[in-house]
Amino acid sequence: MPQAESKDLWLRLLSALAGRGISRHVQDLLGQLRPVASPAGKLTLRAPNPFIRDWIQDNYGALLADLLADAADGPLALDLLAEVPPTQAPVEAQAAMPPSGLNPDYTFMAFVLGKSNELVFSAAQAVARQPGAGNNPLFIYGDSGLGKTHILHAIGNEVLRLRPKARVRLVNGEQFMNEYIAVAHAGKMIEKREEFRRKYREECDVLLLDDIQLWRGSAVETRHEFFLTFNELHEKRRQIVITSDRPPSDLPDLEERLKTRFHHGLLADIQPPAYETRMGILLKKAEALRTPLPDEVAAFIAERVRKNVRELEGALHRLVAVHDLMGLPITLEMAQDALRNILPPPPVVNLDSIIEQTARYFDISLDRLIRGGRLKRIAHGRAVAMYLCRTLTTASFPEIGARFEKDHATVMYACRKITRAVEGDLTVRREIAEIRARVTS
Repeated sequence: MPQAESKDLWLRLLSALAGRGISRHVQDLLGQLRPVASPAGKLTLRAPNPFIRDWIQDNYGALLADLLADAADGPLALDLLAEVPPTQAPVEAQAAMPPSGLNPDYTFMAFVLGKSNELVFSAAQAVARQPGAGNNPLFIYGDSGLGKTHILHAIGNEVLRLRPKARVRLVNGEQFMNEYIAVAHAGKMIEKREEFRRKYREECDVLLLDDIQLWRGSAVETRHEFFLTFNELHEKRRQIVITSDRPPSDLPDLEERLKTRFHHGLLADIQPPAYETRMGILLKKAEALRTPLPDEVAAFIAERVRKNVRELEGALHRLVAVHDLMGLPITLEMAQDALRNILPPPPVVNLDSIIEQTARYFDISLDRLIRGGRLKRIAHGRAVAMYLCRTLTTASFPEIGARFEKDHATVMYACRKITRAVEGDLTVRREIAEIRARVTS
């Protein structure tokens, strides 16, 4: 099919798509496809990169194929291609770790502090300032994805900042086990065992051991070796920090002698972050990525992802990828569409429950909140309710306006007003957080 004919067919297809009510940013995305000369019986479209090609194929491939058959007045195959990106350096080379094994991005400054992690944060800072002086060992536990590894790297980075000549060893539990097993199987190669013990006992001022729960069943010899290593480091007042997904008492394969020693130090747990902490994490990560993140988008993600910091960051990185690769602004509508297949299902929240809880919070009757006049307290409560309806549900501006007997422009103005207030007014930020907690609890 000649390119001119492909272009004409693609324009007809875009017209058909416009009648399907797809969102504006999806229309912009589809508009980046370019028809090219195609073999007979096929329409070939080229995307600017593989990311856009795959996203359109996964989300709109079936619809495009159906509409193409109608637009072409007969069967016609659809072929999506992508521009080949320029050759890049291997990922390993771009993300090379320093010799210490510490990630320089994982610092105390980059860690978002909240009530759920303040004990761990304070203990980690104290350990980094004076290794071996107290809280030795420091045993940090909590579910996966809450920031334990970040804290471990932050301790190591801070120790080296204050004591550049300090010998810091960061090792994953599985890595430690595999390394020791390899040495143990070396038979009579005594020098290998001595090298291993020198590395973790004599040439180590701070030992950071991540994910000790990975020692299961057959790792008896590994646990014995670590017991001896632990004792020697502790006697020399060398700092030991350990992380696990559960407390020592819940690690069935751990001997009592190790559990006892862990309890001689400080046990500190990390809990899932509260809503405000989740918001802070998203905004701080977005700032580090130099990508503006509207508060209503951060609120949308923070409301859906409640238990795992890693999932919060994953959602943010996907938004940034869509923003960078597709040239789309980050809006609530864009976020709802881009993240719909990766976020947990939303809590059961509807407009009525939001309006009811907002009215109770501000001690305003439902009728006055919805239809009341321009008294400042009532108007503010109504604007907050509209903002929460927009961020906690998928309702459109016209749908929210209908519930408040207002037009969509009024809702848009209220949402913009509260979004600005959340950025600079701690009182409004607290109101939003407290009402949100009531609605979603």
